[in-house]
Amino acid sequence: MTNNTAMQINLDAFEQAGVPVPSQDPAKTWTWDQFAEACKLISQKTKMKGFLMNNNGPGWDAWLFTAWIGTNGGSFLSASGDPLFNSPAGVEAMTFLQNLVKNGYTTFSAPGMGYDPSGWYSQKAAIMANGPWNFPDLVKLNTFKFTVVPYPVNKQPATNPGGDQLFLFNNSQDRVNYEFDYGQYMLTDDFQVKFNIQSGNLPVTKSATANATYQAHLKQYPYLYGWVNSVPYSVPRSSLPQAGDAGTAFGQNAWDPIITKGANVQQALAKAASAVTALKP
Repeated sequence: MTNNTAMQINLDAFEQAGVPVPSQDPAKTWTWDQFAEACKLISQKTKMKGFLMNNNGPGWDAWLFTAWIGTNGGSFLSASGDPLFNSPAGVEAMTFLQNLVKNGYTTFSAPGMGYDPSGWYSQKAAIMANGPWNFPDLVKLNTFKFTVVPYPVNKQPATNPGGDQLFLFNNSQDRVNYEFDYGQYMLTDDFQVKFNIQSGNLPVTKSATANATYQAHLKQYPYLYGWVNSVPYSVPRSSLPQAGDAGTAFGQNAWDPIITKGANVQQALAKAASAVTALKP
């Protein structure tokens, strides 16, 4: 399976605040400025805040920032593991997010639980970045109207791909043959369509996504287009061994101080960059 995050929006709050609904086409969707204006108007004209901001969740915070910096044309790490989140693109993206907090347009998730959608379900905030794995709960949501749209764009569309992997272990030829056959089966349209309709995650092949049964599923639940349409614009996380620790260093030294404590953006990113550089073998 694969997945990503996109913006789940409360359509009732958007209507009440007079905010236009962004396009689900990542190439035509809202801009950073329009996102900030939406957060402002919702915070001023409704009883909820504009955006549910994640905080103090090392893996989650770094993963979401991969998408944010991607929308500004930047990357989190280089191919060799050098920090890039402290680039001009990263400084601008983090400053943008910090200003949402400073301007009073956000409310925070519980510490370390940015993935928890409860603040959005309870209408503490009208917008939340989250993923399609919540589909089993979304199909039962009837307290307000909602949809899903891509991340707002500053320089280019982007999202942060995730998902589960299948590992094949070469411990005997019989098992290799069996596991390879099973892996091939998991990539068939039949498996991909049925499995991901049930789980809410996204197919990993273009043929499964284009499959008539899956397309009918999208038409039945059109908010899923917010995630599906974003897949071609994925900015993958690093697969280097130290990437997980790099995300933790970023969260502890940059994201949490900047977002929850108002720290100087450039100084905090520089401190995080030094911690990440020290992780290189």
